Amino acid sequence: MNSGAAEARGEAFFFLHADSVPPPDALTRIEAALADPTVVGGAFEHRFAECAWSLRAINLINRVRYRLTHNWYGDQGIFVRAGVFNALGGYRNLRLMEDLDFSQRLKRRGRSILIRAPVVTSGRRFLARGPWRTFFFIVWLLALWTLGVDTERYAERWRGGY
Repeated sequence: MNSGAAEARGEAFFFLHADSVPPPDALTRIEAALADPTVVGGAFEHRFAECAWSLRAINLINRVRYRLTHNWYGDQGIFVRAGVFNALGGYRNLRLMEDLDFSQRLKRRGRSILIRAPVVTSGRRFLARGPWRTFFFIVWLLALWTLGVDTERYAERWRGGY
């Protein structure tokens, strides 16, 4: 992400996972959000592409979480003003939680908003590993992160399975 940002020349950056599809008017929505000078960045609603009931339930839980906390994940399509991104030093070199870390630092720089159109992301990882097993692994990682425990040692487990 930092390498892409180093090559980018725009006034705003939009970070999107390879397995995610933004709404067709995503760039227009980002431009409209950033028309407010108090907004430093934000993210989109999230929705899984698959219609499995477990993914819909997990999505609902996550929606409550990110609407309350304004802590964004990368699969929500994080956007940020280029100057703010650079002032923050970009994404930290973390193998896990780099998106959460970035969104938490972003909030300290100004208003971080949620665009109410969804980025649609593949739920294949959840479905392949078990939706609830994957969800609770993420909750466990979040708990460790919140307690200040180094989560880097769990990166290989996340990447390769549990």
